[in-house]
Amino acid sequence: MASFLKWISGHRTSEGKSQRRKKLHFERLEQRRLLAADLGAISGAVFSDIDGNGLYDSAVDSGIPGIQISLTGTDDLGPVTRAPLTSDANGGYRFDNLRAGTYTLTQLPPPPVGILPTSAGQSLTVVIAPEQAAGTLGTTIDAFGGAQQTLTAVAPGAGDPVSASVVDSGALGGSRDVFVDVTSTTGITTVTSNAAFLPGVFDMNPGSSTSARYVITWDGDADPDTLSTSALLSDGIDLTNGGTMRGLLIRMGVDKSNETASLRVYSNSGNWSEATIQLPNTGGLPTGEVFVPWSAFVTGAGSGGDVTHVGAIQLEIVSSATAMDGQIDIIASRGPTVIAANFPNTLAAAGIDIEKSTNGADADTGDGPLIAGGGNAAFEYLVNNTGNTSLGAVVVTDDNGTPGNTTDDFNPVFVDGDTDGDGLLDVNETWRYQASAVAVEGAYVNLGTVQANPVSATGVDIGGVADVSDVDPSRHFGVTAGINIEKSTNGEDADDPTGPLIELGGAVNLTYVVTNTGNVALGDVQVTDDENLNVTFVDGDTDGDGLLDTNETWTYTALSQAQTGQHACSGTVVANPVFESGANIPDTPDVTDIDPSHYFGVVTVIHLEKSTNGEDADAGTGPSIPVGQPVTWLFVVTNPGNQPLHNVSLVDDAGTPSDSSDDLTPAFVSGDDNGNGLLDPTEAWLYELLGAATAGQYENRAIAAADDIFGQSVTDDDLSHYLGLEPINPNAIPPTVPNKRRFLSSTW
Repeated sequence: MASFLKWISGHRTSEGKSQRRKKLHFERLEQRRLLAADLGAISGAVFSDIDGNGLYDSAVDSGIPGIQISLTGTDDLGPVTRAPLTSDANGGYRFDNLRAGTYTLTQLPPPPVGILPTSAGQSLTVVIAPEQAAGTLGTTIDAFGGAQQTLTAVAPGAGDPVSASVVDSGALGGSRDVFVDVTSTTGITTVTSNAAFLPGVFDMNPGSSTSARYVITWDGDADPDTLSTSALLSDGIDLTNGGTMRGLLIRMGVDKSNETASLRVYSNSGNWSEATIQLPNTGGLPTGEVFVPWSAFVTGAGSGGDVTHVGAIQLEIVSSATAMDGQIDIIASRGPTVIAANFPNTLAAAGIDIEKSTNGADADTGDGPLIAGGGNAAFEYLVNNTGNTSLGAVVVTDDNGTPGNTTDDFNPVFVDGDTDGDGLLDVNETWRYQASAVAVEGAYVNLGTVQANPVSATGVDIGGVADVSDVDPSRHFGVTAGINIEKSTNGEDADDPTGPLIELGGAVNLTYVVTNTGNVALGDVQVTDDENLNVTFVDGDTDGDGLLDTNETWTYTALSQAQTGQHACSGTVVANPVFESGANIPDTPDVTDIDPSHYFGVVTVIHLEKSTNGEDADAGTGPSIPVGQPVTWLFVVTNPGNQPLHNVSLVDDAGTPSDSSDDLTPAFVSGDDNGNGLLDPTEAWLYELLGAATAGQYENRAIAAADDIFGQSVTDDDLSHYLGLEPINPNAIPPTVPNKRRFLSSTW
């Protein structure tokens, strides 16, 4: 309607006073009878609990769509079963229109992809109390506070109808417009809001013979005579509170039965909707509740009123019975009491760890344990489940030190750890594997690898969760201890005879070069010579740690004198394999080496044996030879030493030792068996010299000389004698003249 009728200024105060009841007391809210009993709602989200705290935080966690949630239970009317709901794109679901009761909500299998299987089938119990089932107030249209307002209307012609507006900050739009019209032919009615004896109550108090029409309008213009639909629109009134409210609540009561009222919502003057409501008979007290759902409104004009865009609200009560008292406590939008029930789903965070050790040492870095080459390397693999899912199809392999060649891989043997015997690596289990290999020389690293499939507790693959794997290295060092000694004599290695030629009694300088041929340091290095020589360390310990390191060469020396002939002696070294600290490496024996060296002790001697007519005649008179008779001197030159002599010469002083001009050179006859021109130790060279005996005692000296291998001259001499006898008969036949061809000298 476009306007209110002007209210009549006159009124019958005496009748109003006589008929007005003083309602000084009424029940508290919790004692009032609630008419809306299905405004309970359970809403929540099925979500991935990424931070693991069990609470849904949309900034951190993510909703899971497409999951079914079932609801069963018992409300105040009996058993309840709802069709399952499917979570929306954000994981949300909501069950509405629930009464007071106890409900069980269950997340139905199967589990979402990538979610721990135990999340499926989880159930929540939710209790909806009666006061929660009564719903929750939203926007208050009027709580009838503010300044007291009193209007009195009488039968037509005596001041009827009346209207007034009162400013009330608690009313929608800040004011309340009231229109009162007596519809009976006689009578009087009075309305009061927020009276001292009825605070917060709108009271309708007609006379005993009065029926009336009451219209309350909320349009925000503080004008009781004009319906405005624009004042509220400037505030953008949305009675649904963003879709959370389901209708309007009127808490009131009248003292007659079968009375109705009309509730209208206006978007503008041409578009409004109306709902007819049944007024609760409470004896006139505001202890009843009328809930008007949005669906109860029907179009009154135009396209109807839009409850999300309200320009005015109007409540019209027309009493058909006379003397219908009534009171209104509050008018407000009302929605469900929403109880949160979220379903946290634990992400399937699969993980696995392998820890490999060698001979009890983790050995991820460094050299790892030292193991004698060819010894046993015992590998152990501890496999732990570091995630929150069981793991199946667990496979442990070892790359055997050849990471690029899978054909060399081997599979360690499972030992123990599957405590429940289900063949699954559970989150509380550690599985142990073992393998062994022969330690190879030097640094060695091999990789233990484990792979497994995330599965449920029954061994079913968890969709969307990739297999897990881990790799762990372990190292060891294959100890190959070794040592080498190289002995040399006078600078020559001389492992084989004859070695250097050294003059008898000459200096024999021995050098011992010791090297580490293994891959670990050596301690307690001892060098000896089998001739018990004093072997002295010279140099080579570059870092001064007393250990023969793998990159060091130590030198020792000793001194001796050359002995006669071929000579052999050996140098020996012994050492102990040690750690860098110098500590002994267990199970690794000492290492040793021997190296011989040779020399030849040179003896250079020449020997001469001279004879006269077959006699040695070194002393005495020698053979007696008649004067003029032939004399044959033979010279045998030998080498009593042990090396050939060269440049051999032989001279005879011809009996005149002081006059070298007379020296004679005997003729070589034989003895150079191999024709090499050298007087070998095994040869005897024969020389010959012919002459004729002279009178008297005769002595001549022969000297043999030669050069030895050192270029030094060696000599020997030998005397020979004869006695030249004069002939007794001068008439005797003269001696035969010797053959001149055999003489090298004319001296007799």
